[in-house]
Amino acid sequence: MTSFKDILEKAQGAQKRVAVANPFEAEILIALREATDLKIITPILVGNKESLQQLCHEHTIKTNGFEFYNEEDAERTSSVCCSLVRNNTAHLLMKGQVSTATFIRACLDKTQGLRTGRLFSSVGFIETPVYPKLLGLTDGGININPNLEQKKAILMNGLELLEKLGITQPKIACIAAVEKVNPKMQSTVDAHALAHMKIPNAIIEGPMALDLALSKKACKMKGYISSVGGDADLLIVPNIEVGNAVYKALMYLADPQPKSAGIVVGAQVPLITTSRADSHETRLYSIALGVLAQI
Repeated sequence: MTSFKDILEKAQGAQKRVAVANPFEAEILIALREATDLKIITPILVGNKESLQQLCHEHTIKTNGFEFYNEEDAERTSSVCCSLVRNNTAHLLMKGQVSTATFIRACLDKTQGLRTGRLFSSVGFIETPVYPKLLGLTDGGININPNLEQKKAILMNGLELLEKLGITQPKIACIAAVEKVNPKMQSTVDAHALAHMKIPNAIIEGPMALDLALSKKACKMKGYISSVGGDADLLIVPNIEVGNAVYKALMYLADPQPKSAGIVVGAQVPLITTSRADSHETRLYSIALGVLAQI
């Protein structure tokens, strides 16, 4: 799949049940309406039922096809959503007007959460006219400063999601500031180690500076011979600061603004953790991405 249009088309008709924690944002409700109309999901809105229905009315959002699970305590909605997954009522989870920390903490709860033994990690995708395909990035949202073992888990999570999108033999760029190993720069050491692990069905290179990962012209000018350079499917960033900064820079400085989507993987089900600043379009794409990850 090379675009979010492809992802939407593939997800149509899936009608997965999505539990949404405290969805008191118009952009979320609009995205849920669109995804419902496309038969991608059946949403279960967890929160104050009367207030949610009033908010839908205020924004002229039809509620046919919506299910409501009344929960007066907003802080408990994430835990309630986890319980809906555990009893097979819901197939996916989505964050509404709760903090990401609260949402993830509920999913990580040792007795009531959705642990699998795998590391949770976020995977985002960007679609922009200046790049020939979807560009993935991980992990810019969950793991603050992962060690090598955690970076391998992040890589494996990303590869599993790429496979769900039909991307075979993906090209992976392990990002650092420079393309040579420097013992004083742990990011280069880890990137080199990742690139030399025996992981089948993927082309992994690193350390690789961001310009080389994204631009064949930069590779040519620097004399950098690479199978991944200028054609990366997924960027593995060294820490959350780099991932967050790169993702937001690509989103807010490109013209026209790229399309984007992202989910958290590693739990029993995909977790849709869009930002409060995200548009309903980004939320719709993230829902579709989560549905495909669950299939």
